Amino acid sequence: IDQVGLLGDGERARCIIVEGIPGIGKSTFSWHLGVCWAQKEILHDYHLVLLLRVRDERMQHAKSVSDLFCYKEQPKQEHEAVMEWIKSNKGDGVMMVLDGYDELSADLQTSSIFADIIRGKVLPKMTVLVSSRPSANQNLHQLCADQKCQYIEVIG
Repeated sequence: IDQVGLLGDGERARCIIVEGIPGIGKSTFSWHLGVCWAQKEILHDYHLVLLLRVRDERMQHAKSVSDLFCYKEQPKQEHEAVMEWIKSNKGDGVMMVLDGYDELSADLQTSSIFADIIRGKVLPKMTVLVSSRPSANQNLHQLCADQKCQYIEVIG
């Protein structure tokens, strides 16, 4: 897990695809990654690791990055300050974990805020980790075609 996002040449991957069959542990891997980062055990280059479950209906209606993080319980000023910091850095120092990409509809997989984030059209310096079943890999490979990517298969 401490090698997530590192390429052989020591550079950071822009896109990390974590794939595996249903029930093999992709979501557990994603959550564990977030917990280990929060406990300062790994991913020391990142100032912020954001874990999003894309199967959440609210996520599927998002049109912008800001929509992904807007919670009723969160003070508006706090939300705006975090979003401004992320945008001003073009996502540098941020890892966004999109858990369950395969659970998006085919349209959302290829033309949505998620697709724009994965392509690097939005927040181009942000690292994106996407967990998915193999069924969505064709779309993911197309979205990541022009980027430095790391592929991880969860085998149990």
